[in-house]
Amino acid sequence: MKILHLPFEIAGQMQILTKYLQDCGYKVNSAVFKRNLFGYENKLIPIWWEETQIKLKLKNFLKFFEFLFKNFLKYDIYHFYFGGTFLSDLPGFLGRLSPLDLLILKKYKKKIIFHFFGCDIRDKEKIKENKYNPCRNCKTNCNQEHFKRNIQNALKFADKIIIASPDLFDFIKDERVIFVPTALNLDDYKTENPYKDSRIFKIIHAPTNREIKGTGYIIAALNKLKQEGFNLELILAEGIPHKEAKSIYRQADLAVDQLLTGSYGLFAVETMAMNIPTLCYIRDDLIKYYPKNLPIIKTNLDTLYNDLKSIITNKKGGNNINSRKYISDFHGIKIVAQKIKEIYESFNIIN
Repeated sequence: MKILHLPFEIAGQMQILTKYLQDCGYKVNSAVFKRNLFGYENKLIPIWWEETQIKLKLKNFLKFFEFLFKNFLKYDIYHFYFGGTFLSDLPGFLGRLSPLDLLILKKYKKKIIFHFFGCDIRDKEKIKENKYNPCRNCKTNCNQEHFKRNIQNALKFADKIIIASPDLFDFIKDERVIFVPTALNLDDYKTENPYKDSRIFKIIHAPTNREIKGTGYIIAALNKLKQEGFNLELILAEGIPHKEAKSIYRQADLAVDQLLTGSYGLFAVETMAMNIPTLCYIRDDLIKYYPKNLPIIKTNLDTLYNDLKSIITNKKGGNNINSRKYISDFHGIKIVAQKIKEIYESFNIIN
């Protein structure tokens, strides 16, 4: 079977999954339409409509349609990330061509997978039902109609729907929906901390969006602790290449992940792989989707200050020897890729 992953890189998942599947002998290719900010390596098909120079715009326009011509209908399985398809993000009247690409793929009996990650299907109104939620302070002007169209396309055309976080069950309910955890290659993560300084308690936080992650609440709680005399430092790893960010994580005595979503993200997966104690808000109703040995230190906005104070006072940061095994067993690339392979094999494609 031949498989194409397209068109957006989210949390490095396209890169790590395609490489591992290729190593397993699968005929997998991938491409992205937008350059990511974190240095993940994928084949880039530049989108012409964001270019200002006429010559470059024309060049990229031709590249895009060359890619479309060569790859459309070439594969057996189309694995779409973040709600995107071949035509979903075209500008102006061209955007109306979508979901024509999906209609044609289905007509030719191609298999379609939609892989959602969060802010591609979250409903701002529905999410208000939760006491804590990532949309409460978010100033991003997200296109809710676009999100609804992502869900509609998935429900109408997808053979399987993957969600990367269990909170997304709130927004898309169907027997085709499968929770597949974020994948990680543990060989890329070291556990020793060469920067250890026992005089300063270092907390790491890596927000891609401060409002969604709850960064302001972390800063407020730590500032209060500083005023009380605690010797601590908050390190914000944001807007930097992923490789550089990983080296910064290793300085930490404690990691604080997202405080509003109710599940943990890639950052927590990475810090747990490094045996760094990790604090995060986990919704009670989502605990069932994780193994019983989940090593996350649970918190919420009401208890955050006291939880941080207790950890720092009792010096509970530093090294959590159980978390790396948890990541290996639940998020290891071999484990996650096996789930993806089972989805592919369920299509019974014979070439």
